[in-house]
Amino acid sequence: MATAIGTRLHRLAPSVRAIAPKDVVCVAAVLPSRVRARDNDAMATSYTVERTATTTAPPGRVHGLVADFHAWRAWSPWEDIDPGMTRTYEGPDSGVGARYAWSGNRKAGAGSMEITGDDPERVDVDLRFTRPFPSESRMQLLITPTGDTTVLTWRLLGEVSGVARLFTMVRPMDSVVGPDFERGLQRLTRVAESG
Repeated sequence: MATAIGTRLHRLAPSVRAIAPKDVVCVAAVLPSRVRARDNDAMATSYTVERTATTTAPPGRVHGLVADFHAWRAWSPWEDIDPGMTRTYEGPDSGVGARYAWSGNRKAGAGSMEITGDDPERVDVDLRFTRPFPSESRMQLLITPTGDTTVLTWRLLGEVSGVARLFTMVRPMDSVVGPDFERGLQRLTRVAESG
């Protein structure tokens, strides 16, 4: 990743050519404090990542798997990243106020999710990461009955700034999160149809 950022910076500033890749990471890590992106909304970039799948499972079964964080272990694409990941659950078992927090290795990071909206056709989740980068975003899981099938839509909405914004210039959020959403929807469909 440092090499990719270094290459991008080389194109932007010829004087940076003498800096080694490890130094480029240090330069990139300093940028947020100079730019103060959180204090300047113009520096933040909005993103939306969305994937859709269709299942033959009834909407109620899908909703039960989405509105209960305990059930996410069966289908979430991130649950197998770190077998030693610690998990905590707070609040009600499902629905509004249910909260899930995790802490794992470098790939899993650390953060929390809380269900902020819940009805039969939509579950809203606030997502907060504390590692590897602090961030806040919103997820929407839409469950749409369509005759004999159910259409599932998984949407992530947020903003990136600072160092994270630099990374998304090299690799957009859709290419980072999109494949995970696809894998998660495949798993969710399989679990819902087998239950």
